[in-house]
Amino acid sequence: MSDPTLFEIVYFLSIWIVSAFVLLISAKLLASKGGFVGALIASLLGSIAFYFFRGNFLFSLAAAVLWLLVIRFSFDVGWIRAFLISIIAYVLASLVSAFLGIPLLP
Repeated sequence: MSDPTLFEIVYFLSIWIVSAFVLLISAKLLASKGGFVGALIASLLGSIAFYFFRGNFLFSLAAAVLWLLVIRFSFDVGWIRAFLISIIAYVLASLVSAFLGIPLLP
């Protein structure tokens, strides 16, 4: 395995920050608590969950539940609001991804 290049590190950090902003905007649209640091942590933990739990349907379902749990605790919301935040974030990420021409979603 090769060491990451500077470009790959900057690319990862850029995607991470943009994803965190998308998540923060989604959370603020639903009047939830939490700030940018919480969005950064939630974005990173969500990415890790989906990275390690990829594969079959059950693993994807487990990743989705972990993602909702991360959102619940990062923004101090219930299950329904966490689900709505994730849906809004997905739609916003799709729009930002198309606008910027970079893949924010798997």
